[in-house]
Amino acid sequence: MIGLVTLHEAFVYLWHHGPTKTYYLGFHKGKPDDGYAHSSVALPTWDANSPPPGWRRKIIAYGTSAEMYDLEGILLRKRKHHFTKRYHNRGVWGGKYPFLEKLSEDHKRKIGNALKGENNPNHGGLKEETKQKIKETMQGTRVGEDNPMYGKSQKESTRNKIAAKARERKRGWVTEPDGTTHLIDPTTFVLPDGWIRGRSRSISTPRSIKTRYDLATPPLVGL
Repeated sequence: MIGLVTLHEAFVYLWHHGPTKTYYLGFHKGKPDDGYAHSSVALPTWDANSPPPGWRRKIIAYGTSAEMYDLEGILLRKRKHHFTKRYHNRGVWGGKYPFLEKLSEDHKRKIGNALKGENNPNHGGLKEETKQKIKETMQGTRVGEDNPMYGKSQKESTRNKIAAKARERKRGWVTEPDGTTHLIDPTTFVLPDGWIRGRSRSISTPRSIKTRYDLATPPLVGL
């Protein structure tokens, strides 16, 4: 830590308030022990060396002033949908995206490390609310001419890759008493009473077979 402070002129930090599970992310040109806490207008001021109860600071990355300014911009853009809710930040004041083309490998590594684990805005998976918003936004946008593959066909090499991956997956068919078929994972799927393995027409529905896919994850158990 001492070596990093000596070598680098700036850093990106993240304040976390445990009781409310909220955050504030910022950039500072200086040293972590110089007392600077933040520039938020939504939070009271304090000395970084003696923060209020419940507040804890984490240094995400060290670097030059320009590097850290740009990194702050990237991280804030990744989190802007959380502003006023989980984050006390109110705007994006960091660098702009065009600089990405000029990043050094070391700089890219710093950005990658800063977005790992709990620092990733989607750490732990997407919320159901977010999934629903994505579903509503995307619904109907891939039909007919709006489908990116409309009028096109996959390259033979792509088809071969897809087929190879499909052969690696452990899948099998099962059929319900009414003729509905499912593609399942035979290693985890528990066959309910009356169902049979394989694809077979039911006596009650000899002319139609309804098909449903992907019961392999999660498996149907105890139906």
